[in-house]
Amino acid sequence: MPIAKEKSQKPSMRRRAEMRVAPQVNPKRSKPVSTEQIAERFCEEMIENLKRNVAENKHCLAL
Repeated sequence: MPIAKEKSQKPSMRRRAEMRVAPQVNPKRSKPVSTEQIAERFCEEMIENLKRNVAENKHCLAL
């Protein structure tokens, strides 16, 4: 006789993604952002993260 499996109380990943609500933005106030600006900002953040990670790794290796 098979054992009935209870459903998880946590919503699935897909359900959580669907439940996520985008922040409300006033279209009159927001400026359109070009793909280049988004890419540049992303690259800047990645570079900062890499610099921080390298500094943390050097600190850990020095101990």
